[in-house]
Amino acid sequence: MGTLFREVKLIILWSSLSVVTWACSTHPFYWKKLDVDLQLVESGDLLVTETQQYIFTDRDKNQRYRYIQIDKIDKIKDITVTENDRPVSNLQVSRSNDRQYIKWEHNFASNFPGSHVFVLRYRAIGSLEVEKSQTNLKWMAIFPDRQAPINSAQVTLHLPAKLAGMTENFTTNGVDVDTKTIDRSTIQFRAKGSIDPEFKLTVLGHFPTNTLQIDKSQWQFSNNGNWLSLLLWLPIICGSSFIFIGIFIIPILKLMRPARVIGTDRSCKVSIVQNGNSKNTNTSTRSDHRSGGSGGGGCGGCGGGG
Repeated sequence: MGTLFREVKLIILWSSLSVVTWACSTHPFYWKKLDVDLQLVESGDLLVTETQQYIFTDRDKNQRYRYIQIDKIDKIKDITVTENDRPVSNLQVSRSNDRQYIKWEHNFASNFPGSHVFVLRYRAIGSLEVEKSQTNLKWMAIFPDRQAPINSAQVTLHLPAKLAGMTENFTTNGVDVDTKTIDRSTIQFRAKGSIDPEFKLTVLGHFPTNTLQIDKSQWQFSNNGNWLSLLLWLPIICGSSFIFIGIFIIPILKLMRPARVIGTDRSCKVSIVQNGNSKNTNTSTRSDHRSGGSGGGGCGGCGGGG
């Protein structure tokens, strides 16, 4: 019976993988490459250039898009999208629910597979987290929210002259990369393989705040204001909770309290049982290359495209 059950599970797993493989193979495009160039300037702005090469294996809608999460960015401006050094048609830029949307249209070639290379450029203002002694950069260069894989990805970070020699302070989180220092102000990260949907590549780094002497980003003040509001409401919330517990909870607990047995000493061991087996309550966390898997707060560049 056990052998039969294992065989049934293997058949179900194989069928599921077949469906997933079929769904991926029928997607009308994939990214042959996605190269991201990040130039940090002395003002604290981040100049971003994304070179996206699409390979279309079948006809698809002629509108592409990219969205950027901006809850950790003050503003995205100077947005351009070009193909063959010419502006794309019907470029639409909008902002909604802490997202900056970029949409554009293009023409399809009559033969497949066909290739289109789009170059997105924009300026991210207020993308750094400025603290008293240290300023942090956290930019998700390869976005996870997409339905197609990226065959090749590379991220190049250029530091301003005042940060020359600090390339060792910058690293990545997400998929495995090969790291190469180009010069004292430039570092390059190349993904070791293709990047599936939901997987990401984030550039992380820090430098002394007094090096560039830039002001705090506006979103930092907004977050501080939220904490201040919570602290102001905390006494009221706690006071109401104590009153509720005193009036309702304690009397109910007194009524539910079991009778005391005198002269008996009993010990009780409690274990968590799941699926018929005892489960150790100690848990461990692991880093996940997919979106959100590494924990922590948000970052600039988070988003998607297609």
